[in-house]
Amino acid sequence: MSNQINQANYQSPRRSSEPIISTAIINFHDISDCTLDKLQIDLEKDHIFGIMKLNVRDEIPIVSKLYIEFTIDCSGSMSDVCSDGRTKIKHIIYTLENMLRIFHKTKETNISVRIKSFDTYIYVDVDTIENIGQKTQEELEAIVAKVYKIIPKGSTNIENALKATSEHLASYIKDHPSTQIAHILLTDGEITDGSTDNTYLKSLVSNDYPNIFMGYGTSHDAILLTNLASTGLHNEYRFVDALEKAGLVYGEVIHQLFYKAVEDVNLQAENCEIYDYATNMWTTMLQIGSLVSEQVKTYQIRSYLPSEVRIAILGRTIHQTKMSENLSDAIEVQCYASPVQITKCDLSDYIFRQKTQELLFAAKDLLTREQLLEHRDNNLFNQNVLTRYNSFRQPNYRYDNVNIIKEQLAKEKVRLQKQMKDFFKIMLDYIEQKDLQSSVFMKTLCDDIYVSIKSFDTSNGMMYATARQTSQGRQQTYTCNTIDIDITDTTNTMNTVEYNDLDDRYTLNQDNTFALAHSSQGVVQMMRAVSNNTDPLEQCQDLYIP
Repeated sequence: MSNQINQANYQSPRRSSEPIISTAIINFHDISDCTLDKLQIDLEKDHIFGIMKLNVRDEIPIVSKLYIEFTIDCSGSMSDVCSDGRTKIKHIIYTLENMLRIFHKTKETNISVRIKSFDTYIYVDVDTIENIGQKTQEELEAIVAKVYKIIPKGSTNIENALKATSEHLASYIKDHPSTQIAHILLTDGEITDGSTDNTYLKSLVSNDYPNIFMGYGTSHDAILLTNLASTGLHNEYRFVDALEKAGLVYGEVIHQLFYKAVEDVNLQAENCEIYDYATNMWTTMLQIGSLVSEQVKTYQIRSYLPSEVRIAILGRTIHQTKMSENLSDAIEVQCYASPVQITKCDLSDYIFRQKTQELLFAAKDLLTREQLLEHRDNNLFNQNVLTRYNSFRQPNYRYDNVNIIKEQLAKEKVRLQKQMKDFFKIMLDYIEQKDLQSSVFMKTLCDDIYVSIKSFDTSNGMMYATARQTSQGRQQTYTCNTIDIDITDTTNTMNTVEYNDLDDRYTLNQDNTFALAHSSQGVVQMMRAVSNNTDPLEQCQDLYIP
């Protein structure tokens, strides 16, 4: 009888009380390969290369309260027709409708939205809708109808859009202190009205909540959006290379807002250094923003003392991690990764990733400097445009030595293009030698380098290099690869024969916009729901991910 009572009162451990970070493992490379010696990654003589991989558990509950402010560019260029015959604004409206319907079906949480569009002026198309999941179907249809009234009109005034957002959200936060806030801004062009002062515009971006800046198509100002996103750890710049894919990007962003597991995450390293893709430097402390449900994150490390390495993973969560925790306040999360027993561990794939990231950073940096110099040179007597990129000016950028700097940049481009092309050949040889044609991981790295090489000498080279560097560094699911570049339009720094040589050995799959090595079932499902796209995982179940 006693045993029966005990069994009746027994409760199995609740899923919510399991650790947020399920595993955190460190491994070091311990296999010699002559191929890898040619890569010349940034390691000193006695450094040992390794990785730290952490896994976030699944079934993270959706946030309890979320408010999303959408800011949509409705300038005249949004009436341009895309390849599928629909205008840009129609694609955005369709995506917004899908998201509103998803929010309405998500009854287990309180989701509030506000949608405004902007050109020269600000238009509040859908004023704040509190708890959209509690609205009737008729009320939802009335909200959707308002979205369909957005029409392209005037010029592009980013200043007014940022001001309106900052003022409204500052007031909303005061009245709703326990609500998670997010702002998503979308634009397809450069500023044609209002302030163009880069420093001033950055000052209008709040760090109190995530700001996601989406650049649509290849006509937007990538440098401006990159710098607006650089104002805070939670901010992001996303390049949407084709308007037809807008829903995929929105889907990934919505998923990370819904299922945030740990925020303000810091990696603190002992007896090793961690690679920071954003600065191309090795550091003992790395801020990585937030971790999301089901995520697997991998970071390259180097150490003189592999057996004594320890990495602390610190952050905050609003989810229960112990049976007795009170969820009224954020909970501090601490997790430690230490080396497993060092055996024969082949990390060759990640050494290729390390070199890929170093080259992507170099391409982004060089092409950014070149683009800024062109703005300065072509607008020498237009002070209004020159002050736009004030934060990028360097002391030696004098008006009388612009030509010298251009010559130096041209030489750097020749060297970097050769490095990328040589590395790409080494990687393709390695894939053939090791029979890794089905490796999603290596495929993504090849796409990174291929897209950067093909776009390098075009006006959009900086945009593609930045996008591929960011998606690889942040380990995002969506990757841009819709490139339509006529090789005859490139400069002479790499001739047509060399490009054709690349094309003979490699083909970019422009339909594959998912970096499956960095995805999860949950995020892909959300991307499908927002875009009504097919599930790429169904076609890739047997592919190898290290």
